[in-house]
Amino acid sequence: MGIFCAITGLLLTTIGTVLAAIALLQDWRDHAGGEPLVPVLARLKRWFVRRVLRRPPGKHVVGAGVALSWGVAASAKGYAAPPSNAPVDVQMRFVRERLLALEARIGEERREIDQRIDKVQTAAQEADARSQTAIAEVEAKVREVATGSVRMELVGLVLVGFGSIVSTLPAVFS
Repeated sequence: MGIFCAITGLLLTTIGTVLAAIALLQDWRDHAGGEPLVPVLARLKRWFVRRVLRRPPGKHVVGAGVALSWGVAASAKGYAAPPSNAPVDVQMRFVRERLLALEARIGEERREIDQRIDKVQTAAQEADARSQTAIAEVEAKVREVATGSVRMELVGLVLVGFGSIVSTLPAVFS
């Protein structure tokens, strides 16, 4: 009975430890961003590949390009005011035409500003939607990081606990 309990305890402890180690490695690979778990082993592997296996290190090629363009556009608008000794009806017609031109320009500027405001509001709504999507993705990733391997770790710890208890039973009952 003692040998059976000891072997069962050892087996359960080993399986639980392996499950916990697998969960740890999976979490590390998923969320470490390419960093090695044990940096010394990574350096040792690189040394082994270069020195013992004689493989050259990987080479990276980088390219760049530049494009340049330049253009100028200009236009001029103006008006000719009647001379100061012009008849009053000519001067009044000029003032009316200038007022109508200014009202038309104010209307154009108002439409342009309204269009710009609409563009800014649309861009703000799109940015808000993108940020909400990004926040939801980050929250999902945080949940996954926090609970991703909890079940496997729990099973591993339970097996380690049972293995420890079972392996000490012969000592308790003898």
